[in-house]
Amino acid sequence: NTIYADATLGWLYPHRSALRDAVAQFIPNWGTGISYATRILGDEHSAVIAVTDTPELFGNEIRTLSAVDMVAGKIIRFVDYWDGRHFGADAVTKLRAPDDEFPASLGAETAPGTTNAAIREASDALNDAFGANDANRAAARFTDDAVFEDLTLRTQIQGRLAIARYLRRTNRNLPYAQSASVTHVLGDDMGGGYEWKSASKTVRSGLIAL
Repeated sequence: NTIYADATLGWLYPHRSALRDAVAQFIPNWGTGISYATRILGDEHSAVIAVTDTPELFGNEIRTLSAVDMVAGKIIRFVDYWDGRHFGADAVTKLRAPDDEFPASLGAETAPGTTNAAIREASDALNDAFGANDANRAAARFTDDAVFEDLTLRTQIQGRLAIARYLRRTNRNLPYAQSASVTHVLGDDMGGGYEWKSASKTVRSGLIAL
């Protein structure tokens, strides 16, 4: 019953055999390429994982944030989110599913998600502040020495006051602040994140790591 999805390309494999058949096409070309996790936020039930794929695997380096759900030690859902522009816009366009075939759901409804109250409260509160275009309320969710990293813009902002200034300038243009709703929460009180769905036509969904 495992679901795998690539949220950038709109690829959805609703069961393990479909995923196995797809991966079998790529493995012979992988050569010396490797894929490895650089950070894991969560527990044995669900997590957000930062992953690096070296260029030998797919022709260019890919850095993903992945949403992973597990039951009894087995992965039941794995969704990759990554910035296609650094892979090459033309290459991504050729691989991306057409708009009328792009999946409306990435299988979040099939996974139980976390029951941890702390990460759920943090995710909902931050999303609500973004949606209200309230930069001060969003910034209040951060500590004085917090780091806000935008992986798409390759931008890092340090400190709550700087984060507040950044959000006041950019909040109206951020896809996760344009009427975005939380679709799935992962992790525990040591870290995790949430997947969101937006009304934006340019970026339909994404994943925020906390």
